[in-house]
Amino acid sequence: MTGKLREAITRITVSPEGRIAYAREVAKGHDTSSFAGVLDPGREWPARTRGLYWRDAHTLGLPEDVLHETGARDSAGQLTVTTREAVIDVRLPAADPRATSERVAAPRGLPGYDRVVPLPDGRTLRALGSEAAKVTVHDGDRPMGAALTLGGGGRIESMALAPGGDHLLVSTSVQVSPPSEESPSGTSTYELVRVDLRPVTGRAVTGEGDLGLPRTVVWRGSEHVGELAW
Repeated sequence: MTGKLREAITRITVSPEGRIAYAREVAKGHDTSSFAGVLDPGREWPARTRGLYWRDAHTLGLPEDVLHETGARDSAGQLTVTTREAVIDVRLPAADPRATSERVAAPRGLPGYDRVVPLPDGRTLRALGSEAAKVTVHDGDRPMGAALTLGGGGRIESMALAPGGDHLLVSTSVQVSPPSEESPSGTSTYELVRVDLRPVTGRAVTGEGDLGLPRTVVWRGSEHVGELAW
C-alpha cells in the first residue's frame, strides 16, 4: 500500500472512515527520529508518536507530546495546571506550520504511556500511565467515570473499540506471583475483557468512580496479548 518505508513501523491506527495512520521510527547513530504518517494521500510529519490515535476524520492526537500550562490560583490558593496535547491536521503538509500548531485539552498523566480510544460522541477512553489499572471516560481533560477498574495487581495492556462504538475490548494482565530466581519476571495471567458501553453512549456521565458497566471475560490464558483490533 505504501511501498517500503525506512526502519520500524511502531504503530498503525485506522480512522472510523477507514484511513490508515502510522508511527515510524528511524535510528541514526545513537539518535532516533519519529514520524507520524497517513495514507491516501501519503503524508508524514516529524512527531512524538507513542500512543498515536485518530481524534476525528482530519486530526491525529499525540498523547506523548504534552505541555503543562500554569494558570491562576484556585480558591484554595493552589496554582491551576492545564495539560494540552499536540495534534496534527492531516489535511495540511508538514511544510505548513498550521498542521502542528494546535493543542487540545487533555488529562494530566505520564506523557507517552497513555492508551487512548476516541468515542463517536467526541469523548475519549484513556488508560493513563504505564501501570494503569482502569479505563476512564474523559470529556477533554475532565474524567467522567471509570468504564473498567481492575483489582489489585491488574494492568491495562491495550484496548480496541468495536466499529459501532458499543463495546470495548481490553487486554489485561494480573501478576499472580512476584519475581524469583526460577521466574525473574514473576508469573502473570492474562484476560480479554469486553465492556458494554451502551449505557454511556451519547449520555452525560459525571464523577470519578466506577460506572459499573457490564463486562465479560471472553478469554483467559497464560500468553500476553498485545495490540488489539476488531
